Amino acid sequence: PNCDYLRAWAKDVNPLDLNVSLYNERFDQHLEETRVMDDKRRRKYRRFLGQAAGFKQTGRLLDIGCGSGRLLQVAVEDGWEAWGSDPAMGKAATRDDAFQIVPHVVNECGFEDGIFDVVHANEVIEHISDLFPFVTEVSRILRPGGVAVFRTPHHRSWTARMVGADWR
Repeated sequence: PNCDYLRAWAKDVNPLDLNVSLYNERFDQHLEETRVMDDKRRRKYRRFLGQAAGFKQTGRLLDIGCGSGRLLQVAVEDGWEAWGSDPAMGKAATRDDAFQIVPHVVNECGFEDGIFDVVHANEVIEHISDLFPFVTEVSRILRPGGVAVFRTPHHRSWTARMVGADWR
């Protein structure tokens, strides 16, 4: 499960390392722009959080690959203690927000066992070359009875429609 977009031109490069270098530059240079959220996205996040509320006990949510933290913003507004993990986040991880972004892959964050009710990862797993350590870590930090939500891209996604024929 490697990222097909990267595989074609980066055979001897770890996809995660390449993603981090590409996204880190983008986020650091355009952080304020990447934090802009329209009403449609806010409604989408609220729908997800409404479904996740059924698993809420500790009130803690982790968004793996959180980018600039848009889901985290809405989660805090909805009463969650929100955390993000994203190795591509430089400046965003040091900002003083109502949520915390840890600029590492989840396996390097040092979260306590069973700390999260919900672990969310949107379009992340396709960038991970060895899923076993990733899933093991998610299982460890998820409280018993919590829920992990992994979303992957598909051919009818918003991203696929925007990119068009170049989407893979």
